[in-house]
Amino acid sequence: MMNRLLITALTLAFCATAHGASAEKKAAPRPAGRPEFVSRRTPGAAFVIIDARAGAAQDLAPLAANMERFCRITCTVERKPDAKTADGYALACACLDKQQGKGAVAVIVDGPADGPGLTVYPEDRAGVINAACYAADADAATAAKRIEKELWRVLAMIAGGVETEEYCVLKPVLNPADLDSLTASTLSPNVAMRVSANAERFGFGQVEHVPYRVAVVRGWAPAPTNAAQKAIWEQVRKSKTKTTDSGK
Repeated sequence: MMNRLLITALTLAFCATAHGASAEKKAAPRPAGRPEFVSRRTPGAAFVIIDARAGAAQDLAPLAANMERFCRITCTVERKPDAKTADGYALACACLDKQQGKGAVAVIVDGPADGPGLTVYPEDRAGVINAACYAADADAATAAKRIEKELWRVLAMIAGGVETEEYCVLKPVLNPADLDSLTASTLSPNVAMRVSANAERFGFGQVEHVPYRVAVVRGWAPAPTNAAQKAIWEQVRKSKTKTTDSGK
């Protein structure tokens, strides 16, 4: 009996001690402000956004910071409201010269409302956004959002984001030698299918490629040029004739 009581007492004491130690461990404060990640910028060029609009009040710094987080490249913003609107490409080239021809530059200008909204020069690492095209029939907030989206698109187009890992010509090309090094001479099937899928939006006339029998049934097949096609032609025509007669 005494042994049993002693064992019970020791067990309770052990549990209490363990619980106290656990509670003390949980209650231990975590060092305040301890960072789990750190960042640095390595030497190199930047993706530069030049805002050359005369009266722009849009703060693009948060966008540049977001681009850095997503793409892990240095992104900066410069304001040049005194630049001439027609010199968007020239501003980009001047900025690239300062970076020894490296990096990429997007310039926002107050261009003509009937001018192109976006002009990209992938080989030259430059893009020009005409803000006037995005301000038409839009409030300030909507126009600003449009500009932000176009800047993301420009970044992809001139900084290596438009690329496929498939056997395809869709690779970053910065000079003629890059073209020579491409082993592919056409689009990959996947990219070509995307062009086809968007044909209606662009108003393209489409090329249908179907078996001869399907074309005959649909009524647009050319006249047969061999025995196999002639057999199909006659078979389908007979079938249509029977269907017509039965309908009478």
